[in-house]
Amino acid sequence: MKALTHRIRLSSKLLQATLLVMSLTLMSFSAEAHSLEAGGKKTKAEKKEAKLAKKTARDEARRLKEMAMLDDVDYMDESTGPRTRTERPTRRPDEPRTEIHKTENHDPETRARSTTSGPSIGSMEDYALSLQGIPYRYGGTDTKGFDCSGYVQHVFDKEGVFVPRTAQAQFETCDLISDRQADKGDLVFFGKSKKHIDHVGILISPQDETKRMIHSSSSQGIVITNIEESAYWKPRLVGYGKVRRD
Repeated sequence: MKALTHRIRLSSKLLQATLLVMSLTLMSFSAEAHSLEAGGKKTKAEKKEAKLAKKTARDEARRLKEMAMLDDVDYMDESTGPRTRTERPTRRPDEPRTEIHKTENHDPETRARSTTSGPSIGSMEDYALSLQGIPYRYGGTDTKGFDCSGYVQHVFDKEGVFVPRTAQAQFETCDLISDRQADKGDLVFFGKSKKHIDHVGILISPQDETKRMIHSSSSQGIVITNIEESAYWKPRLVGYGKVRRD
C-alpha cells in the first residue's frame, strides 16, 4: 500500500508538471498567433514574455520532478544511453564525496589472470563503500558521477574483473544464484522481468544476514539500501548473480 501511494503521488506530480508545461506552451503559441494577426512580428516585450513563460514552465517541471523524487524512494534507471544528464542529490554532511582516481584495465592477459583468482571481496567492498556520496549521473562511469551499471563496472574494473556495461548485459553474463546462495560481492538485479533489467547493485551483506546492497540511486547517488525493508526495491527484485571469473 505504501509503495502504491508513492507511485500515485509521483504520477500526480509528474502529471501536474506536464499539464503546466502544456498550458504555458499553449499560452506562448496563442501570444505568437495574436502577434502575427496584429502585425506579423512579435514585439520585444512579447518575445521576452514568451521566453519567460517557457523558462517558468521548465523550472516548475523540474521542481515538481525533484519533489517527486524525494517523495518516492527511487526511480528505475536504464544505463544504456550515451546521455550525460546529471541529477545531483543533496548530500548530508555525514556523507562526504570521496574523490578516487579511476584506474582502467583493458589488458586481456591481466583480466584473464584476475578472472582465475578473483578479486579480494574485502578490498572490493572497501572500495565500493569509499564511493558513497558520489552523485548519480546518467551514463556515468567515473567518480564525477555514476549510473547503476557504470558503478558496478567501475568497482569490478578496479579489481581487474571485467563486467559488461549495461545492467541487462551484466545480468545475462552472471551465473544466476538463489537468495540463499547470494553473498557479499554478488550482484542483485531489479526490473520488470529477466528480459527487462533496469537496475543493478552490489551485495554487501553475507548469506545469513538481511540483504543489503550498495548502488547508484538516481535520487541519492551512491548509497546503501536494505532491500528487504524497501517498499520500492523489494517488489522489483528479479534475482541475484555471481560474476563469472573463468
